Amino acid sequence: MGHYLRILAFGIIGAAAPSMLDSGRQSLEYRVQRELSSNRRVIVQFSQDGCGLCKDFSADILERKKGRTDVSFYDEDLRTPEEVRAAKRLASEYGFDLTAVPAHLCAEDGTVDRQSSGYVSQGLLDKFIERP
Repeated sequence: MGHYLRILAFGIIGAAAPSMLDSGRQSLEYRVQRELSSNRRVIVQFSQDGCGLCKDFSADILERKKGRTDVSFYDEDLRTPEEVRAAKRLASEYGFDLTAVPAHLCAEDGTVDRQSSGYVSQGLLDKFIERP
């Protein structure tokens, strides 16, 4: 009986583990898609804790949009390999290739129309923020 219970316990843990991972990925994808589909101008940044360039972009974007209500900035910190895979999948759904952080998806009225990955000039984000 003890052997049977160990097998049963392993089966339950093994069956539960993928769904726990899937819900975490859905959670990231849900949060990001909720932001991108809003009826406003949105910049979603994928970053990683400890990335100096990510922090520089965040600070610069927040400074440039100060006082503006027409642009929303959302930062998603990719902490686990599962979150990185989910972010890559999500970017791919919009026709973009997430190859490095910081990465940005820019959307207006629910349509993603710009993307950047890794180091880019601020010009791309400036054009998006300053668009009439």
